[in-house]
Amino acid sequence: MPSPLADPRPVIIVDGNGNPVSSSGGSGSSFVPSSGPGATDATTQRVVLASDDPLVTSSSVQNVSGSVGANGASVSVQPGSRDSLVVQVTGTFTATLTPQVSQDGTNWVAIAGSPLLNLGSGAYAATITAAGVYQVGIGGFANFRLVATAYTSGTATITGTVTTGNIMVALDAPLPAGSAALGSVSISGTPTVTATPPVASTTFTNLAATTNATLVKATAGNLFSVTYTNYTSATVYLKVYNQTTAPTVGTSVPVLSIPVASNTMVTTQFGPLGLRFSSGISFATTTAIADTDATAPATAAGKVAVAYN
Repeated sequence: MPSPLADPRPVIIVDGNGNPVSSSGGSGSSFVPSSGPGATDATTQRVVLASDDPLVTSSSVQNVSGSVGANGASVSVQPGSRDSLVVQVTGTFTATLTPQVSQDGTNWVAIAGSPLLNLGSGAYAATITAAGVYQVGIGGFANFRLVATAYTSGTATITGTVTTGNIMVALDAPLPAGSAALGSVSISGTPTVTATPPVASTTFTNLAATTNATLVKATAGNLFSVTYTNYTSATVYLKVYNQTTAPTVGTSVPVLSIPVASNTMVTTQFGPLGLRFSSGISFATTTAIADTDATAPATAAGKVAVAYN
């Protein structure tokens, strides 16, 4: 085998498609003289440089053309590394052209959803049924085609290009019906928010020498505050219940137990929104903290004020 330096045959540099490469990076003959020393002939060696060399990258555009005039007829393309197809469909026809993809070139599958963007209307569609210009993303597929899955008459002429570049997204396309959401909404200017505080009702109860089982509200509500004045000589426990009736003391289970020492007043507040009771609001008084205690104070237990709504 002759050494590279001794081999007199000229060398032509070609791209991945076998086309001579020019110094500008496209196909041409700048590297190949047409006559004289270095001119190409039957013995010329063809050398393909690595595809990442900027001088020999293959074209990023691939042309597509054809026509569909029968059911099952199609126009197909192998996109390679390209990912976006724009086609113009012309002619008079009554047919449905469906976008399909295949990795083996034999088994074809229709692309689900609405992959076709009608560049004239901005609407997305699942198929092509009228003349127009359409765009579809085909990146990652070995084979793509537009096939007539329904055909009545006429001929649809298809002309297009496959390019490298992400498919266009129509930001003004409406969201489909349902709970779908996109992004956020900005408020221009200074918004004015008016808050109406809840209006509370108040009950005042004079307590007897009993458990004082009392219904405050028979439906759901908010408890804002409780004020208890204990007149007795022992600690009394004010127990609050989430139920629609007066409690059965010792059986009903309180949600709050507030101890109030002898001869003192205690106010318990639950904020501007209150403490939510899902069923109702009621209370009772006992002399022990246990939920099951039903011991009544020995003397009149004092006063209770309840603010609620």
